[in-house]
Parts: sequence; structure tokens; C-alpha cells
Amino acid sequence: MKKSLGVFAGLILSSALLTACGGGTSASTPKSIDLWMPPLAADNLDKELWDAIVAPFEKEKGVDVNVTVVPWDSYETKYLTGISSGAGPDVGYMYSEMIGDYIKKDQLISLDGKVTDEQKDNLYFLDKGVINGKQYTLPFVVGGARVLMYNKTLLAEAGVEPPTTWDEFATAAKAVKAKGIQPMTAPWGDPSRGIMNGQFFPFVWQAGGDLFTEDGTKTQFNTPEVIEAAKYLLSLKTDGILPDATTGITVDTARKAFESGEVAFTITTEQEATIYEAAGVDLGWVTSLQGKDRGTFIGSSQK
Repeated sequence: MKKSLGVFAGLILSSALLTACGGGTSASTPKSIDLWMPPLAADNLDKELWDAIVAPFEKEKGVDVNVTVVPWDSYETKYLTGISSGAGPDVGYMYSEMIGDYIKKDQLISLDGKVTDEQKDNLYFLDKGVINGKQYTLPFVVGGARVLMYNKTLLAEAGVEPPTTWDEFATAAKAVKAKGIQPMTAPWGDPSRGIMNGQFFPFVWQAGGDLFTEDGTKTQFNTPEVIEAAKYLLSLKTDGILPDATTGITVDTARKAFESGEVAFTITTEQEATIYEAAGVDLGWVTSLQGKDRGTFIGSSQK
């Protein structure tokens, strides 16, 4: 899903009932609702968080909401086995890579006709919850923009300005390297597939490509634009802009390297800015580099 600046709605919370699950599709009000959520709260207090959030709904509707917090590493497997066996949730959080399969198998119910006028007024990204012409989700939180951050002090030492294009970035990074400074860190060794959100997808949009066909039914990773993005990233490694050990670098390793002032550039979420500024990094950032186009990833949570 591409928005202005190529924003991809990454995480979605589907409020549609799963037709293969315990809640069924009955029009009558159920006595209980099973809600599956991934770990999102600080200090592992997800169960307490969601119990407090759903309490007013339970009181108003006279229904029990049973919250299950599912670890990220088993999230897709839990859904697959749960829905296949008829033991999945009535309401569940899915990210976009998952939801299409369940819609195709008719395992989600659309929210057409169920969205209130108040919700339509308050949900700015409501149209992003429309899939195949039906309202399957209600977007309500958008954030986690992946941006190119840079250390102003290190760029000044190399005598370069913040880059705005692919070519300018490569030139600036080579100048930084010539000063004996590691130009960039990127956590390509992180095992989660979410790492693609910041490290690869933005370059696809910047190359003028997209992740899906226009109707959203198929991925398209073999297009010239996607290949161009991959070649550009490979050139960064070949030229030493990315370190040789890039494929072994994790998110924590990359964060510590940039936080300590060892690296000039990194791509991460805008929330990380406070961490780096608190560590004394003279921080700057570029929302998106320019290839043929500009684009970046923003997570969109929906209900």
C-alpha cells in the first residue's frame, strides 16, 4: 500500500470476525470475545494494558473480552493453526503480510455498514483499511516512520552536507569513509522480517517500484525497480559504505554503534531520536532519499 512518500501501512489490527473461529458470524451479541494481540506494551504489561482498555466495552456491552498476548516469534503460526482448527480469535491484530491470505480464504468479515459516523470523522486513514473494495480494518494509529538519521558532527568533519538523493548519499558516505569514519550501519543480520520495513522497502519506493500489484493480490519482487533497489544496496556494501559484517549486525548492535558516535548514518524509526539525542549525538535526519521517487515506511495499526 503506497501513500504520499510511498508510505506502506505495515501493521494492522483487524476488527473483522474470523469466520473459522469460535466467535462465528452470528448477528447476536456473544457472551465472550477472544482477542489476540502481540506484545506492544512497555515492561511486558500487555495483559494489564488491554484488560484496562476493554473494561468499558465489557461493561457497556455485557460481554467478556478474553485477551491473549501472543509472542511475535510464533504469531503467524498461532493464527494459522488456530483458524485452521476453528480455535482462533474473534478479533485479532494482523500485519499486512498476513491479512490478504485470510481475506482470500473468506476467513474475515468486512466492516461494511458497521463503521459509525463518529469513527468516520475521527479515523483519518480509514480508506487504508479498504481492501478489495471492502472495509476490513479501522486504522487509528500511524507512526514509526523509518528515516535516514545522520551524525552532524561526523558529516562536518568530512566536509559534506546532508544528502537528499541516492547519488549524494553515496558521495557523502565515501567522503566520510575517507576520514576513517564508518559511513553507515544497517541491521541486515536481524532475524525478524520486519527489518525489511526500514532497510529495503523504502529503497524500492525510491526506485519507483512497489511491493504489490495495483489490485493488491500479488507481490512483485522481480520488477526492474526492485532489482535496481537491491543493486543500489549491494553497491553500498561493495564500496565499503556498509561494513563487511552487515549481514551479522542486529538492531541492538546498529543502535549502539550510532549512539556511541562511531557511525555517520543509520536508518531507524523517528522514535529513536530521543535515545540518540539523550546520548549526546548531534542528530539530523532525512525523511527520504530521492531515487526516481521518494518513499519510506510507516507502521499503521488498525482495529
